[in-house]
Amino acid sequence: FNVILQDQYSKVVDAAYAVAGEEIVSIRVESPTLAWSRADPGQPTMITVGITFSQDTANLQALLIMLPDLFQHDVQIPIDVQNLNSRFPLAAGTEWADTS
Repeated sequence: FNVILQDQYSKVVDAAYAVAGEEIVSIRVESPTLAWSRADPGQPTMITVGITFSQDTANLQALLIMLPDLFQHDVQIPIDVQNLNSRFPLAAGTEWADTS
């Protein structure tokens, strides 16, 4: 595939062509859940996202959670993100969550 970076005027500022992709591996994920503590427009809310892995997924290295357009997260520091499942392994240390 190709990776093409454009500026706000659609001018190409960098690119990489014929980038080899990684093999897509099927994993068994079930029962997605999404819950929030309040639904008042413009007000903060606590979001809970859940999924169930129905088999070992030894090669999983990251889990990306993306918010819809016009939503913004207020995660300031890694401890603002919590792992509620003690059986879900995390990287060593306290900075396992990328809060950017």
